Amino acid sequence: MRWGLGGSGHVEGTGEKLRSLNFSRGVISEPDLLTTPDAEILDGFSDQGVIQVRKITIKKDATFNPTKYIILTFNNPNLPATAKAGYLNCKIRPYIQNPLRCFKCQSFGHAQTSCRGQLTCSRCATVGHPSTDCTLEPKCVNCSQSQPSDSKLCSKWKTEKEIQIIKTNRNITYLEARKLIAPQLSQSYAQVTKLSTATSTTQTDETITKIVCPPLKLLQ
Repeated sequence: MRWGLGGSGHVEGTGEKLRSLNFSRGVISEPDLLTTPDAEILDGFSDQGVIQVRKITIKKDATFNPTKYIILTFNNPNLPATAKAGYLNCKIRPYIQNPLRCFKCQSFGHAQTSCRGQLTCSRCATVGHPSTDCTLEPKCVNCSQSQPSDSKLCSKWKTEKEIQIIKTNRNITYLEARKLIAPQLSQSYAQVTKLSTATSTTQTDETITKIVCPPLKLLQ
């Protein structure tokens, strides 16, 4: 089962607006809009600053099916608590996007269209072949653990997700959010290094090093 974004309703010039304006995104959960076209949903919310609508979809059996979750993009950096359309009064929660992972090299932070890396299998982390029909043992490109590179168990994915949470909640850029979490990453690395050093130290048995060996007898 795979989650994705469906088609989007938009007003004329939306792309230009998204590039030139500060905006915010929120998610509503509304079963009554499940079968309503995106363009119609947009029309209902447009008087409240909504400039784009996208339904979250689930891929099942090679088919994308719409869900009750809808992403609303506002032309204002301050996300409202609710949005009204007709008789509906929809509660809005911040939309926190998943980390951007390249489908070519599997690294985070860029898309396939701008990738300068090599084609890497998302299943086994081997360079030179796609994941289609790969039967090798799973290995993550980003954390080297025994799982595919698209797994949410990846420690790097969790870090990138935390960056997105900070970015959204504080309304700051990705780079600013990354700088805030960088000290935590450095501290975690220092703790791991300290633990590793301590473990190596405890492996030395002082009772063995203090044993006095008798002198060897001369060969006859």
